[in-house]
Amino acid sequence: MDNYHKQDLKDFLHRVLSPTVLVLPTGDAEKVARKNELSFIDLLRPCSLVDTSPIAVHTTRDQPWRVPRMNIRFVESGEVEQAPEEFVDVVLDGVIASSASTAQGLIPEIKSKESAALVTQDKTERDLAPWFVDYREELQRGLRCSDHEYFDHPIAAILVVSSQEVDVISKLMALMSIDALPALFREGLMDPNMLKHYVLLHDNQEDGGARERAEESLRLMKETLGAPSCSLLCINSNEKGAAGPSDDIWTCHRPHAAKMDIPPLEENRRRGAFLSPADCDAITRFVSEFVTKSLVPHMDKRVRMLNNQVTAVRKGIKNQFKSWGSSLFGKPSGEAGREGFIEGSEASGPIYLYTSTEGQIRALADLAFMLHDYDLALSHYKLVQGDFKRDKAWRHVAGASEMSAICHFMMSPDTKKHVQDEYLDNAFINYQRFGRVRHSLRLSFLHADILRARGKFVEAAEKLIRITATDNNDLRSAILYEQAALSFLQVRGGGGAQVRKYALHLVHAGHRYLKGGHKAHGLRCYLAALQVYETRNWTHIDDHLYSALAKHSIAI
Repeated sequence: MDNYHKQDLKDFLHRVLSPTVLVLPTGDAEKVARKNELSFIDLLRPCSLVDTSPIAVHTTRDQPWRVPRMNIRFVESGEVEQAPEEFVDVVLDGVIASSASTAQGLIPEIKSKESAALVTQDKTERDLAPWFVDYREELQRGLRCSDHEYFDHPIAAILVVSSQEVDVISKLMALMSIDALPALFREGLMDPNMLKHYVLLHDNQEDGGARERAEESLRLMKETLGAPSCSLLCINSNEKGAAGPSDDIWTCHRPHAAKMDIPPLEENRRRGAFLSPADCDAITRFVSEFVTKSLVPHMDKRVRMLNNQVTAVRKGIKNQFKSWGSSLFGKPSGEAGREGFIEGSEASGPIYLYTSTEGQIRALADLAFMLHDYDLALSHYKLVQGDFKRDKAWRHVAGASEMSAICHFMMSPDTKKHVQDEYLDNAFINYQRFGRVRHSLRLSFLHADILRARGKFVEAAEKLIRITATDNNDLRSAILYEQAALSFLQVRGGGGAQVRKYALHLVHAGHRYLKGGHKAHGLRCYLAALQVYETRNWTHIDDHLYSALAKHSIAI
């Protein structure tokens, strides 16, 4: 097992399959944060990796254990919806376009197996193509709120009001109203009964008794909503013109789509200008206390609650007979009346609301996974797959199969390798069956990573290439060919790096980059491939590459 690849993949999965927290500020609260050229959610995102080791969790076990750290994904209302495919394509295109200057300086000098071994020593594909990390994370973000997955369902909401607002209680009540929540909550696809935490945001620039009024508002909030659920957060402690943080620590944490919309700062303006070091510490402390004192205990309690419900409903004698009857005679006549179950067309498949038994099982499995109880998560992913298969909900089957493979990998990557591969291949087939190209792409990256972690670099390349035969998207194909090329470069056994296959797939990648309008990346691939070919006296290949380089270099 390649431990470097293994840990890299585990870190990625912990980062993207992590709890989602919805942030709902009032307009006045946003104005307080906007003094720093930042939104309120911008203030939270740099603090999203939290040390959770002091908190013991149990889920359904007798013995407690600790999750060393947890990544929190803070989202706005506009992010709690499925992203249009056209928009996702624009964002992914922007990720690669923004890395053009970086790419020009990353042309490895590889001409032989020996030079390949030197260049790739202690490096992964991400070191050799760093833009792939951003591409993959934006791809994952573009698949948000898929109808067959629950990781993007908010587990908690942070509701924020300004201390200068009148009647903060009514403002908070308005924020938590079902009508104010994103549409997926109103449609019954997401559970509105989230953990709620209430924040009173105070602007230290205000004077004239403002702090006393803030303390009084906080007292009312604690009396009405419960003291553990309320926090006072004070910011903007710097006097105007005083030095704030020297570096912009916020922009890099924004999703790429948000970065694309950032207007240039006016002269003599900078982000975080009114935030003192004490303010930044207070924000970090708030996030840490919210996660460790409220969020993680809530998740732990909810796992136990859902597990009791599933045990009572799904594993009871009545439902055992129902499942037995369904398997013998097909769906019973009352199937359409199941709670939270909506029949769909053969092409789209059924819909499971959050109140459905299947939805609760999937939510339980995802929660257990986020708390690192992979054994409990796996057992419920496997349990719900049978229901999905009976309902012919093939997207849901694919999602549960994908997560079953991930659970096996997280528990013991060196064992049951054939089981992991079988789950992933079945998921790929079902995603392809319904034209879920982006999910197929995500799964191909995952399967390739798992194979790389075993040292199976040729097999990893094969998993990456298989989509390109049917996908007419030039950028996707370019990324896949490039990652396949880098996999051939990493081969260690059986004679070492397969340099010619590396060069061949770079040529394919360069061609698709150029067709997709990414000339800098296309030329980089051609130049890297040329270093392999130019010492072999293969004149036709050399002529083709030189011709392409000359033609497209003029356009840059």
